[in-house]
Amino acid sequence: MGRKEKIYNFLKDQRIFSEDMGLTTLDIANQMNLQRHNVSSDLNELCREGLLNKTNGRPVRYWAQKRNESAFSIVIGFNGSLKKSIEIAKASMIYPPNGLNTIISGPSGSGKSFLAERMYAFCIEKNIIPHEAPFTIFNCADYASNPQLLLSQLFGHVKGSFTGADADYEGIISKSNGGVLFLDEVHRLPPEGQEMLFLFIDKGYFFRLGDSVHPVYAQERIIAATSEDPQKTMLTTFLRRFPSQIMLPSLVQRPIQEKYELIKYYFQLEATHLGISLLVRSQCIVALMAHNFTGNIGGLKNTIRLVCANAFLNYLSSNKIDDLIRIYIIHLPKEIQIEYLNDSVDNKLLIEMFPEDEIMFFHQSQDKLHSSLSSAYSSEIENIFNSYYDNGLTFEEIKKLFKNDIHGFIKELEHEDYPFDEKLHHEMSSLKYRLEVNEDISLSQDSIKILEKYFIWLKKNPVTESDIQSPKRTLSASDHFFLIISKELHEIANNHEIYINDLNCLIAYCILDQYKQDKTEFTEILVICHGESTATSLVNVAIQLINYPHIHAIDMPLDHTLKQIEAEILNKFNFKKDSDILLIIDMGSLKSLKDFIRSNYQAQVYSIDMASTLIVLDACKLAKYDEKKAYEIMTKITESYNIRSDYDKEKKVIVTSCLTGEGTAERLACYLKDFLDKNNIRDVEILSYGSEDDLSYILTHKNVIAIIGTVNPHFNNISSIQKEIPFIGIERLLFGDGEKLLQDLVCKKKGKMVEYEKPDQIESLDEVKQLATQFISENIDKAYKEKILTCTLQTLEDIEESLQIHISVNQTARFLIHYAFCIERLIDNDPVTECADLDDIQSKHSQLFSLVRQAIIKNLPSDITPITDAEVGYITMIFL
Repeated sequence: MGRKEKIYNFLKDQRIFSEDMGLTTLDIANQMNLQRHNVSSDLNELCREGLLNKTNGRPVRYWAQKRNESAFSIVIGFNGSLKKSIEIAKASMIYPPNGLNTIISGPSGSGKSFLAERMYAFCIEKNIIPHEAPFTIFNCADYASNPQLLLSQLFGHVKGSFTGADADYEGIISKSNGGVLFLDEVHRLPPEGQEMLFLFIDKGYFFRLGDSVHPVYAQERIIAATSEDPQKTMLTTFLRRFPSQIMLPSLVQRPIQEKYELIKYYFQLEATHLGISLLVRSQCIVALMAHNFTGNIGGLKNTIRLVCANAFLNYLSSNKIDDLIRIYIIHLPKEIQIEYLNDSVDNKLLIEMFPEDEIMFFHQSQDKLHSSLSSAYSSEIENIFNSYYDNGLTFEEIKKLFKNDIHGFIKELEHEDYPFDEKLHHEMSSLKYRLEVNEDISLSQDSIKILEKYFIWLKKNPVTESDIQSPKRTLSASDHFFLIISKELHEIANNHEIYINDLNCLIAYCILDQYKQDKTEFTEILVICHGESTATSLVNVAIQLINYPHIHAIDMPLDHTLKQIEAEILNKFNFKKDSDILLIIDMGSLKSLKDFIRSNYQAQVYSIDMASTLIVLDACKLAKYDEKKAYEIMTKITESYNIRSDYDKEKKVIVTSCLTGEGTAERLACYLKDFLDKNNIRDVEILSYGSEDDLSYILTHKNVIAIIGTVNPHFNNISSIQKEIPFIGIERLLFGDGEKLLQDLVCKKKGKMVEYEKPDQIESLDEVKQLATQFISENIDKAYKEKILTCTLQTLEDIEESLQIHISVNQTARFLIHYAFCIERLIDNDPVTECADLDDIQSKHSQLFSLVRQAIIKNLPSDITPITDAEVGYITMIFL
């Protein structure tokens, strides 16, 4: 296998299928121990072949093009040990007219349920059944102790057919009509039930319990599964109705390479599930491969989940040096550690097969087999809980892990559009009030909304008492909040005729606990105004209307000094370290109090230099209802009321401009940040803009000390603020005395809105072309480099010849850099910002605009998107 194929397979194996998980050339080179330039060349070739995708910005990230996978191609071993089984499965589903009923046998944990799901997916994929056709799972073992209830669940019953049958029930078979019915642990179906089922298979109808007169018709494919020998546990007459029989091997019977793929698959699932990349030592992989799991694939899956859970708990409690969960041999179960360390099995061959020291599993977003909101979620979360509980995790540990487990579920609930239930909303609001008053527990409004949606989801996906064993016996004594929530939610559920068990309460508890607010985390609002009672009056109005308890007033009579106010603050307030404080003042003379509060309390303090009733009310609303922090409140209010915030005045800002799009401005911003770091210039924020509206906002709200870029915005209508800000061509930083210039700017030694350029700073045009070409080569995609450079240089030559003038070195540098990035954007079909002054340019400088346009069209390759007039307008501005 060649290097290029290895790189492609590496990205596929790591399941790098999305932009947010994309890797840089350096990432891949380091992971695969390859030379960076070789990797770069291969990656670009793979992109041209359509096998990889890449980002347009810097740094360039690559990810594999996700191929359309068939229903069975994701099954590990589909072309190996399970090839024959999958061929039988395909034939069974596709056989006309209604397929062949199939029974899958194999030891517990061998993958019977997963294969049944793939068979259903295959039917959907081949349009054998409609996409909305149901896939119904029924575990006969759940009701094995009560045969009558089992048959009732399966076939349905009519009202009064037995004690407790208070209403008609259609049954699982009716619900599966038109789709696929999966009967797990079918050997637990009593002989009577087997006979009733093969009557349905033979005739296409069945009778509900208590009704032998009215047949119920249905048509569906049936897949059964058993961990027992079908010949010994099933009626012969029943087995005849299942002509297609599949026997799955145990994990120990699978090839070692397939076991390795399974291990990687489950580690990858956990990385995606946790949302954090995993770095797994090779000893762990070898130890897992050598171990004989009694639970087969299910046992392997649960073990890996527990290993990752233990490592995740360590990660949460440690000082995180990076965003990685490291998994070592000590995270494995003791018996597997002992096997590995004692060489209970021969590990040498396995170690030789997998010589890497460690394997990275990147977290990513990927489609799940089931949506979190599907009915299958209940059984999935039950299995997760059981794996934690069975392995002896404490309540606190389970709670931490469960919050992560239900994260996706919460996100889907947030975006689900359920109808408003006024009664439920009232009860949940009352619950929130009771918790705040009686238990001093504060919950966000968002948590109550999510809890309302969870109850509506429970209505749509009801559970029965036999579904999940109660965890309450082990959890109730350890957490007072859980006890309260459990009691409250059971009462609300009873009012809505919803049955909830203690696992549902645990999920609700995690939802609420995730949004439970620590009283110390509230934003403290401190209003200080001149006058005998000005601040007190403002605060009293806010308390009456908003009832936000964390707002305080200090009145400053006209004869009081700042020293007296400082003393009053220290006597009156006991703000904790790192408190979040918003200071609202009525005069600039009080601004020094911000630094006083910050230094004395070691708190985060932001200020608004305008005290009014509306501003104080808005601040309280943002703090209480939107749960905004002081900085966010300050930003929102200063924007809404057009106040120049004190914070913005303190922070120096340099703006990078490239009016044809944000991409180039962002690229220049990255270059400039490196330039500042290299020259030890600190406390300067770099912002990029791509439109006139962006620039207007930045100039109004930020302390801008310079604009740096390829196009000088002086051509447009200039405000009085803008006239005070210098523009610096990018070439000055690249080739001139940029270090001294930036230091002068940071020290506020700036001039008016004029060009900071020196005609004699670069002696020759050839020199500037060489330096600009070098900068372009280092910052554009190498796949386009030659095409872009050739086009750019030739276009410049044609423009100079048409104008019959000498183009300055500054204009030459700006054009080359600006137009090179412009061509790259055209190749990538990136959007272009409209040129606000295009009409003025075309009317006042029509000849120049036309000459520039002709030179561009003449040299632009035909396979590149045609250039817009807006682009031409901005390029024309470079030569004005």
